[in-house]
Amino acid sequence: MSEFRIRPIYGYSTAVLSTGLVTILTLLLKPYLRNGVMVIFISSVMISAWYGGLGPGLVASTLSVLASQFFFFPPVYSLAVENVDDIVQIVAFFIVTVLISSLTHLQRRSLGALKELASDLELRVRERTAWLSLLHDITGSANVAETVGQAFRFVARRLCEEKLWTACFVYLPVKDDPDVLILSPYSRDRRDPGAAAVETQVRKGVGLAGRCHARAALEIDPPDRLAFPVIVNGSVLAVFECVSRKPLDPRDNLLKLMGAIGLELGQVAGRRQLQEEYAEAVWQQQVRIAHELHDGLGQDLTGLGFLTKSLAVSMEGTPGAGIAGKLRQGIEHSLEQIRRLARGVMPVELALDGLMSALRQLAAGVGPVHGIPCRFDCPAPVLIAEHQTASQLYRIAQEAVTNALKHAHATGIVITLLSTAEGVLLKIADNGVGPPAALDHLPGGSGLRIMRYRAAALAATLTMKKADPRGMEITLLLPKPKSDI
Repeated sequence: MSEFRIRPIYGYSTAVLSTGLVTILTLLLKPYLRNGVMVIFISSVMISAWYGGLGPGLVASTLSVLASQFFFFPPVYSLAVENVDDIVQIVAFFIVTVLISSLTHLQRRSLGALKELASDLELRVRERTAWLSLLHDITGSANVAETVGQAFRFVARRLCEEKLWTACFVYLPVKDDPDVLILSPYSRDRRDPGAAAVETQVRKGVGLAGRCHARAALEIDPPDRLAFPVIVNGSVLAVFECVSRKPLDPRDNLLKLMGAIGLELGQVAGRRQLQEEYAEAVWQQQVRIAHELHDGLGQDLTGLGFLTKSLAVSMEGTPGAGIAGKLRQGIEHSLEQIRRLARGVMPVELALDGLMSALRQLAAGVGPVHGIPCRFDCPAPVLIAEHQTASQLYRIAQEAVTNALKHAHATGIVITLLSTAEGVLLKIADNGVGPPAALDHLPGGSGLRIMRYRAAALAATLTMKKADPRGMEITLLLPKPKSDI
């Protein structure tokens, strides 16, 4: 039997039972009561109205009047009333109990409404607190993420941890065709296997993600899906499409929260983009300085070296021959210093095998300077067309070697460069003291932290672990390029 049927039966049963009990109690107390017999029946009416509502209260009032007439007003055991005063008393009692029933019923409803309101307010406070916690987590983690991709991946995972969302798909515009969006690997799907398949590619203006991209605004349609853009400098950098467990209310503050998340991600992406542009500008400046040192000043000194050589030959046997020789040596020394400076600014040559040559020179220079053997292993040629990528890989290897020399107290270092099916593998192993205890909490100036940043900039995977039997092994895997991701 449903609750709808049980509650009326319970209320009217309470009215009958309470009136019966009050009648019995009044009969027992009748010898001690001279007046006010009907006052006791008010308790029956109040109990019935409180637990059953207005209907049971009125039933209790009617039953109380009948019981009073039958048992207490002459003629007893009859519903007839002969005395006018008794009739007035019964009518007054009935009017008062009706008012009591109505007021008790309204009071009960008011208390119930207050409880529901308090429960709803508590639920909303918990909901808002959870949303603020979500926004705080996303803001903090996005700001410390080393790349925009890491920030996107964290946001997608964090949203799916909330009970409301079951999936979060991240779409990125294709580089060659900005009107096409493709599903990125940052997406996260926790739905049932039987859930509807998601589009891996959408066009601008088509579908939920496409409309969000075209309008650069939050979109809802169908009602259980929401899409919000990540905008940087007026352009849509990404579109997040979230799947909800239930239909969304367009008036809900949740939409403002998702818009705030998109805005925060846009600010983070804008800062990362500015950092990348600054790093690119610094890199180009370094390349220009290296070219000027090598091709400009270096060529001038080379020419002067030839002149001083000719001068020294022509002045042989004269008092100025020694001075000419010293001048020649000074120019050659300066030329070598300039070449070293140029190699320091741009250690990797502009060639496909530039990384191999630079790593070979790095390994060869460790022994004479530090007295520690360093070997470079590269069984097969590893050719890298992107000069900046090769330079970043070299800087990671250089930082790893420096860390092994300064902090690990290594007595041997091996640099390995391989080309695998997954991509380019760079490994630096030493036999020193091993990795630090807290790799996840490195200080700001740590060389290991710098290596992680460089690896993240290349979208490469950097792992650090204890070598066998001792020491530290740093491995970097640069995956093969994936178009438009």
